[in-house]
Order: sequence, then structure tokens, then C-alpha cells
Amino acid sequence: MTPPHALLIEPTASHTFILYSQCVMLLEAGYEVTVIMSERQSDPVFMESLRDRINRVWLDKHLRYRMLLRLLREHGRKPYAFTLFNTFTPSTRLLLLALVWPQPLRFILHHAKPVAEARALLNRFQRLVYQLIMRRASRIYVLSPQVYAHCQNELPPWIVRKLSCFVPSYYPDYANTAAKPTPTDDDRVVFALPGAVDFRVRNYQSLTDALPRLAASPLADRIQIEIMGDFFTPTSRTFIVTAARAGLLGTTIRLQREPFAPFPDFAHKYNASHFLLPLIDSTVMNYRPYNRFVSPSSIMMSRGFALPLVCSREFDLDNDLRPFSVWYEGQDLFQGLEAAVELADSPRYAELQQQYRQHNQH
Repeated sequence: MTPPHALLIEPTASHTFILYSQCVMLLEAGYEVTVIMSERQSDPVFMESLRDRINRVWLDKHLRYRMLLRLLREHGRKPYAFTLFNTFTPSTRLLLLALVWPQPLRFILHHAKPVAEARALLNRFQRLVYQLIMRRASRIYVLSPQVYAHCQNELPPWIVRKLSCFVPSYYPDYANTAAKPTPTDDDRVVFALPGAVDFRVRNYQSLTDALPRLAASPLADRIQIEIMGDFFTPTSRTFIVTAARAGLLGTTIRLQREPFAPFPDFAHKYNASHFLLPLIDSTVMNYRPYNRFVSPSSIMMSRGFALPLVCSREFDLDNDLRPFSVWYEGQDLFQGLEAAVELADSPRYAELQQQYRQHNQH
């Protein structure tokens, strides 16, 4: 019996962590997978690990009409079970390709407000084409249960009827399933903090404010916060100077050496960590409405590597993840770090992480 065949289209250099999970999940479900992807991958090593398991077709960076017509001719009439556009960009050519694509069409809605994704970036014609794409799509995915819940009241009923929630957080070739030993007094409890040092999308001010208290407490010798992203940013100076003056830089606060690290390096750090810090609270929600209209990638990484979260109560976390989280009030991150270390020092941590792994398998 011929296996069903799925086509995934990712025209951008980003979102490889979502694309990889989709490929692996479809392969394990018995699908043959073809991926049309940008030749300018930000993390080529990551997707290269699937080269013998998927069919790859490359998109050039210019998205020329001649190339798009060739794709339409060669793939538009193949008997794919479905075609899923991973990301839409402000490209008239790409939007027109999706509009005329003859196969059953699905796509991911990365930002659910307003109706048109990246609406401010689309011109009038592109907005019209995008609306037509939404009309003809058979299914539209959002990447968080909370985003899905909010969309029920925020989007028109004809869109809501097409919505499904899909959480692409599956990294079986990278996630270590071995239990972490309980830290000794000489061990540091490691907190992963993914993403660039950007005060707009993560409340680095809460971490900056916690540094003097950390330096004066026993926690300075017990924790290690791994900054897993570019630290050379316009807003990073205050944080780095404060960490250096407190004597925490290089020990309690560890910076990533390069602006970008490939996913295997990220996975190594996630596997060595005990907790994940989203740094999401009310101070960043106006700029980036996380878990209301945007799904945080940090939460996907928490799921994928079964890393318990240290969260502000102001963050509307997915309900199913609340049992696997340590909480702090408002922007009092120090409170959360204290509670997390207390948990890591107890047998309860190993039980919690095992329960988290089992939860993610459902």
C-alpha cells in the first residue's frame, strides 16, 4: 500500500524548529514527506539531519515567477494528501502561489491578530489575496492551546471553524530522556534562557533587577543562567554591565559566544538545564501578545525537552503546563529562582520531569 504523501512549504530562513518537528511527526505517522524550503536556511545543519528521510526541493531567495511556476507544474498536480504552508511573507508571488495551488491547502497562523497575519506589512492587494487564501484553506493551525482558546472569541466564526491546535515540539533525535541527578551543594541548578537579550520580548529588566539580590545571596553559587541567544543588542548594555559589576558574569550569568548557535548546540544546553525561563509578564505583553495571539517558541522548547518552567503569574500559560511550572509574583524573578532551586534539591524534581515527559507523549 502506498503511504500518504504530505508537502510542506517553508519559504523563509527561520522556523526550522517547527519544520523539523512536523517532518518527524509525519514520518512517524507513516507519511512520505516532501519539503519545499528556502536555500538560505538559518540552521542548515539542523534540517540536514533529515536529508535521508525526506524529499527536499530548494527555493531560491528571489522567489522568481519562473521558479514558482515550475513548482506549480511539478508539484501542484501530485497526489499529496495535503499541502501546508508553514510561513507567509509579504511576497505577492508567494501569496499568489498559495492562492492558485490546486491541492488541499493548510497553513500556520503565527500571529492571530488581526485576521491578516503581519497585516501592517501587507499592501492592499496582498491583504486581499491573503483573505482569499484564508477562505479557500481547509485547515488553519495555531501553535498553542491558549492562542486557540483566545481565537474562539477574537476571530470571525468562518475562520474559527477551520482552526486546529498543533504543538510542534518533538525532537526525539536531540532530547535526552535520562533523568537528571539531584544537584549536590557543589552543583549549579541550570536555567535555560532562550532568545536574544531583547527587553521588548523578554523582561530582562526583571532579571537585571534580581542581580544585586543574587550577588548578596547563597544563590549566586548555586545557579547558572544560560543566555541562549545574541547578547550584543541595542538593549543589552544595562543588563551586561549590571551582571559584571555584581561579579556574576561568566559564573552565575553565562553568555553565548556567538550571535547564532545551531540547534544541536542549543539541544546540548537544554539537556544540561533543569528549568527554562520565559521572562514573560505584563511588561512585554503589549509589544508581543504571547499566548494570546502569538505562540512563544520558549514554551515549545520547554515541551520538547521536558524542562519545567519558571513563570510569572502574569503570564497566561497553557493550562496543561501549569503543573510543571514554578511561579513567582509579578516581576519578582528572584522569588521564582529561589523556589526552583528548592524544587531541584528535592526528589520531587525528578518525579516532575518524568511526569512532564509522559505528558508530552500524549
